[in-house]
Amino acid sequence: MKATLALLGAVALAAPAVAKQAKPPMGHFGSEWSTKTASFRAQMGVNVGQEDGPLNPAIYRDVAFDWRTSKTNTGPYPAAAFAKRQEGEVMVDLSISETGALKACSITKASGVPSIDAHVCPHLLKTARFVPRMDRAGTSLAVTTPARINYEVTLKFYQVAPFNGVTEQPLRATPMAPITIATIGLPAAPPKPEIDQAIPYRLAVDANGTPTACLIRQTTGSNAIDKQVCDGLLANARFKPATRKDGTAAASEYWGYVSWP
Repeated sequence: MKATLALLGAVALAAPAVAKQAKPPMGHFGSEWSTKTASFRAQMGVNVGQEDGPLNPAIYRDVAFDWRTSKTNTGPYPAAAFAKRQEGEVMVDLSISETGALKACSITKASGVPSIDAHVCPHLLKTARFVPRMDRAGTSLAVTTPARINYEVTLKFYQVAPFNGVTEQPLRATPMAPITIATIGLPAAPPKPEIDQAIPYRLAVDANGTPTACLIRQTTGSNAIDKQVCDGLLANARFKPATRKDGTAAASEYWGYVSWP
């Protein structure tokens, strides 16, 4: 028994300690603190790509910020701004390669906070990655696009728009049948995306109920899978067209999502 206990003790001593993840120091992105009246978190938001506006039939996926691989919320918040708890919004133009790398950044509208304006482009060039725009052939495209960059220290909560698009369009087509991975013609065991998820999309639907353009709203991480989803939707999804007040059919949109098996 004593030998067994000694052995167990030796194993316990030899086992590596599980390191606790250190909290970001005050004044760094990700640092959090609270007072009696408010909660605070230093953070940067990157908003790029088009959520609305007319769909382009030649584009299946717009450029998007890649939260999976970007490191924008690491390192110190601009020191002079943090000392005064200043926030700011900067408008920039970003040149993004077909691989998703950020090649150039220029300010088109400054925040008015000097330390934030001086920080934004060097920080993005060092830490930001993007999902490139993709055309209907499944080819990634280089693009220069506007983006809105928010620096915040006050913790905020944002309402996420619903996938079904009820609030987005006054006219909305109705599917003739449930839209699923199976009904849009994907194989019974399609390739698995990098992330388990529902795949949100937008469809332009003409007055006959036929989809004419498709846009993946959140990438699966695979050009091939994103293309396969839009190809299937355009080929197989059919709709009861939207109607105007006088009862005539109208072109419209449908916002939905398909769940991966």
